[in-house]
Amino acid sequence: MDASQSLGLSAVKPRFRIRPFQWTAALASGVLALMTLAAIVQWVTGAAPVPPILATGAGAVHLMLLFLALVLTPVQMLLPKGTRTHRQIGMLWAGSLVLGSIVSFFMHQINGGLSVPHYFSIATLVLVPLIVILGHTRRRRLHHILVMTFTLGVLVVAGVFAFLGDERALPQLMRPLGL
Repeated sequence: MDASQSLGLSAVKPRFRIRPFQWTAALASGVLALMTLAAIVQWVTGAAPVPPILATGAGAVHLMLLFLALVLTPVQMLLPKGTRTHRQIGMLWAGSLVLGSIVSFFMHQINGGLSVPHYFSIATLVLVPLIVILGHTRRRRLHHILVMTFTLGVLVVAGVFAFLGDERALPQLMRPLGL
């Protein structure tokens, strides 16, 4: 028996390490969540007009479900992986994304039918169940790669396009920051 075993150090797990893409995904989704929260506060307080697409029930439900996913994303990225908490938050994250994508098909105010944002919804409906399956079957590397690709390539990009789509949204958010 060596000194580390006598001190009980052999049971110590290796330190959890966050990779650069996890920091990037956590930061990008966190910033987008804060921008969304700022927009919601401005709409609720009357400081900015509510976009017409949110006047419908489907638009408001879609926004709330995806806002939940944006808030949960940095939590998922920064907490230890494989724990019960990670799996539970992951299922809530996946559920909010899938439901938000389904709801998006009831939003036709942009072009009167299916439009480019609906491609993000289709990608979500394909990729998120695959992410869950890979996690449950313990294919960690593929799970990790797909989560990073989805978060940065679909969730964050779609969120940025949502803000850019409303030409008034970004200037309104930047005004209080003095930009």
